[in-house]
Amino acid sequence: EESLSEDDYYQNLPHGVFIGENVTLLSSYIGIGAHIGDGTSVGPDVVVGYGVQIGSGVKLFAGAKIGSEKKISLEHIILTAIGNDCEIGANTAISGIIVEDGAMIARGVIIDSETEIYDHTTGTTTRGRIPANAVVMAGLPFPDTDKSDNSVTIIGRRKFDTKKWDSHF
Repeated sequence: EESLSEDDYYQNLPHGVFIGENVTLLSSYIGIGAHIGDGTSVGPDVVVGYGVQIGSGVKLFAGAKIGSEKKISLEHIILTAIGNDCEIGANTAISGIIVEDGAMIARGVIIDSETEIYDHTTGTTTRGRIPANAVVMAGLPFPDTDKSDNSVTIIGRRKFDTKKWDSHF
């Protein structure tokens, strides 16, 4: 059995897809209009949906689903963007939001444009955007809040100079 070369594999991607230099793609689905920046690693069974923008140096772990894989017209695409140097955990689903540079999303987190994003570091709640360098987990039951089950929690900020993160617990 003959295996596909890298050139053969890239020829099987849909038209209108941009793949940067030094990108690793492991048996993933890439939708029309997707943009994947330089040095990004896309794990197995990852979906990068139609029109999704992925920055440079991003790590998408196995089974992550970014955006929609449904064929929709351009005027109905909901912006989904992942900034540079982000890490998106396995089996995470992200749609209709912007994840700013350096954010880390834990495995299994589900976030869309209606998801409440509770920032434990500031006590604020927002929707639609994960701030730069945020460390995000599925919603945690904080006794002093009335957050719904459909929430995620920012538990700290990444510090790239020390490769650690600040927790506010």
